[in-house]
Amino acid sequence: MDQFLEKKLARSKKARIKKGKTKWLDVLEFELSVAEVNSRLIGLDSVLSQVGRIKSEIRRGCPALDLRVMLRDLRNRVLDQLQERNFFFVPDDVYYLNPFENWPGVADQVSDATQDIEEAGKSFAFERYGAAVFYLMRVAEYGAIELGKLAGSTDPRPTFGSSLDLIVSIVQKTKFSDLSLEVQKHFDFLQSILPQMYAVKNAWRNKVDHAGGRIIPTESQPSREVAVNIYSATATLMHMLATELSKRTAPILN
Repeated sequence: MDQFLEKKLARSKKARIKKGKTKWLDVLEFELSVAEVNSRLIGLDSVLSQVGRIKSEIRRGCPALDLRVMLRDLRNRVLDQLQERNFFFVPDDVYYLNPFENWPGVADQVSDATQDIEEAGKSFAFERYGAAVFYLMRVAEYGAIELGKLAGSTDPRPTFGSSLDLIVSIVQKTKFSDLSLEVQKHFDFLQSILPQMYAVKNAWRNKVDHAGGRIIPTESQPSREVAVNIYSATATLMHMLATELSKRTAPILN
């Protein structure tokens, strides 16, 4: 674009700019509008001011030589201000672009966990695995609340550890006939999800303390492999839970 405009402007240094007479001027005005929007988005104040000045001078019909000087000044301002910014490249990463893809049904059934799922995905995209693990910890705790309800817990804020202990007691230590009718309705599900709860616990092993039954990270920056294992185990658990919860709200078909 610079070389293109340089050639056009060099041919008419003394001429004045006339709108509607040249196609390249339409192209320039379009590019200036794009630059204006982008400069406003990332806070390039000096660039934004110069773009506004150039657009005003074009409307006034400034000499081509003046326009050439202003465009060179604009280029320098862009370079100067961009050097004052730090930019991060995010690849075409599902964790960032579609953070709920690996969590089918969870957003609908455990809505309290949606923000933490999204933040976990963004943390993965920026390779901040410690942050990702923190948000996954919160997601697991939201799951524990719902699992506790299905297991008949009387604790209004059950933890992952307490829900696991309760489900172990129901599945392995209590006669089916001794369970409440409500828990009996979910017995098959509780039995099927117990191995996945152990999978989550094993994924967290040596990476967290289970103080008071709660999951508390012990590593500030775990490896990607560790974080991915925790992510996968937690997502699978929450998907199983969401599927079971959806049965309670599914319409009855005659």
